[in-house]
Parts: sequence; C-alpha cells; structure tokens
Amino acid sequence: MQAILERVMARRGTRLANLLIPYLPSEGRVLDIGAGTGHTAIALQRQRPLRFINLDVVDLHVVGDRPTLFDGHTLPFAADSFAAALILFVLQYSADPIQLLREARRVCSGPILVLQSTYEGRLAETVLRLYDFAWGPLAFAVARAALFINAQRCPLYARVLAQRARLQRVFAQAGLRPQLVATQHWPLLNIRRELFVLERIALPVSAT
Repeated sequence: MQAILERVMARRGTRLANLLIPYLPSEGRVLDIGAGTGHTAIALQRQRPLRFINLDVVDLHVVGDRPTLFDGHTLPFAADSFAAALILFVLQYSADPIQLLREARRVCSGPILVLQSTYEGRLAETVLRLYDFAWGPLAFAVARAALFINAQRCPLYARVLAQRARLQRVFAQAGLRPQLVATQHWPLLNIRRELFVLERIALPVSAT
C-alpha cells in the first residue's frame, strides 16, 4: 500500500509542478504553505534550483524537509523573506483565509500562486464536497492506516468551498490582485481547478 500511495503522490506532484513552474522565479526561496506530503516541492526542485521552505499546521511530510509548524494564522517569518509562495488546495481548510493570504502577502516579495477548486451551483457544490472529503479526511485515514504518514490529527476538513467571485473578493480584501492563468473544467459539472497568480496591491492604512 505504501508503494501505491507513493506513486500516486509522486505523479500528482509532477503534474502540479508542470503547471506551476512557468510562474515561479528563476531562483530564491519559495514558501510552500500547507506543504502536505512534500511531493510537489520535490518535483519543482527537479526542474528549477529553488529552495523550498515547507510550512503546515501538522507534519504530513513523506519526502523533503520536515515542515515548520504554525497556528494556521500567523506565518513565523519576517517580511519579504521569500521570492514566491505556494498555496495549493489549502484555502478551504483555513479558518480565516483573508488573514492567511495577508500573512503570505507580508512575507512574500514576489508572486503568490494559489491553486483552488471553485464551483457554481448546488449540484457542483455537493460533488466538490464529496471529492474534498475523499482527498481530505478519507485519504488521511488511508495514508495513516498504511503508515504512509505519521500524523495523528487530520487538518483536512473543508470549512468553506469557494465560488470564483467570492474567492476574488477574498483576494482583494487581503490586498492582492489576482491574475487567472489556468483553468481546468470538470466534465459536465460547473467545477473548475483554477490557478491564480497574486500580486500585492496597497492596503488601507488601517489594514496594514
């Protein structure tokens, strides 16, 4: 079972790396917020000499460096510490996605890449919730039972699934300007996997 899970996650990491690599800088440190098993960072490092710092609320790593743990709200790094940041299928698990994005904005001088599933309509929302459960709590339970990961607490319970318009409002409230650079549609459903490249804009004085 461990070998099967390793192949699944390695292939997923390679697919994500191929999608993300055109939008990352040529060098520097990249913060992977919600790094998970670490497979995506490893796949990206094979393509470009970047230094990845893994960050998560629970240690789920299988490959690469052990993550720095944080409380889900405040990033334990100084301003402008990173050339770029990754937030890949993470916002739905955050108790305060605006705060998390503001913190990413603070510590990152370059682009913030957000990969997120969005939906339109009740049927699409129901299907996406089932999919998120399969790749969240269910996948966590299988991986832990197979001794693929050692974590005892599952952080992968979706709080809010996003429609694109709502997601864009969240970006704006965090002081970030989104550019939608890639969209993949699910067949027959109003569900999309969307990649946004976020750039900093000025925040009101009261929000800085």
